[in-house]
Amino acid sequence: MKKRFDESIYYQIRLTARYAHLWGVQFLEKINAGISLEELIILETIHSGGEICQRDIAKIVLKDRANTGRTLSLLEEKKLIKTVIDTKNNRLVKKPILTKKGDKLFKEILAKFKPLSNKVEQDMSGEEKEQLAKILGKYRGILSSIIEIQI
Repeated sequence: MKKRFDESIYYQIRLTARYAHLWGVQFLEKINAGISLEELIILETIHSGGEICQRDIAKIVLKDRANTGRTLSLLEEKKLIKTVIDTKNNRLVKKPILTKKGDKLFKEILAKFKPLSNKVEQDMSGEEKEQLAKILGKYRGILSSIIEIQI
């Protein structure tokens, strides 16, 4: 008997990612964070990445540079980041850094999110989480060997 599309690994991963995305969006709306999930993801990337340029952020968040640039502009308008000019490989690059306001907001959101995240993950053992990460990494590696990502 042929497997239905909604029983495929691809569909299961996509559906799970969609649920996780909706969870993040609803969480930010519930706490009136004033930023979108995409903005939060970029704030987190800047927070954990130190001095990181726009191109590297785009690669990490899997968005094109134009989309990433627009999100960075919104964050700068909200005074959550500021952009400094630096050099990388003898080229001028823009490096966004968190402002005090951005750092404070990020930490406030994280403090509210951690307990929820822990609650969601409490039904999975550490071994199950490791297995899941390993399997997803393997699947992603297989896919990355056959596709081209241009960011």
